[in-house]
Amino acid sequence: RIQGSNLGPQPSRFIPNATNFSAQQQKPHINSNSRGPPPQPRTNIDPTVISHLDFLVKEFISASGGQAGSRDVGRYLAANKPSAKGQEHRSALQELKENYGSLATFLNHRVDTFAKADQDPRLYGDDYGFPIR
Repeated sequence: RIQGSNLGPQPSRFIPNATNFSAQQQKPHINSNSRGPPPQPRTNIDPTVISHLDFLVKEFISASGGQAGSRDVGRYLAANKPSAKGQEHRSALQELKENYGSLATFLNHRVDTFAKADQDPRLYGDDYGFPIR
């Protein structure tokens, strides 16, 4: 119960909502209700898949002037075909997720090729995600 409040009993665990975030804190608190750690990337990813995903991400970043938001990159991958090795997938995004789990994990494994910057909604807006260069 919050002192001086007539709200009644308060939940004993963290429940994310708009009041749980500060201007500096962009990520929700992780607790037992979270989805857990992201899936680990495969260790035997075909070089053809890596090359294809690299090409698509580079192509989009280049067409965007050298930097693009992660959400836009994801949308671009979703609209493109998978590699020749990934024909069981509907899109390049699905192939990326099958092999890496997420775009962020893919980028973390490709630091020699891409750079991730911190997400800043004040600069880029809420629908941008994190910048990729």
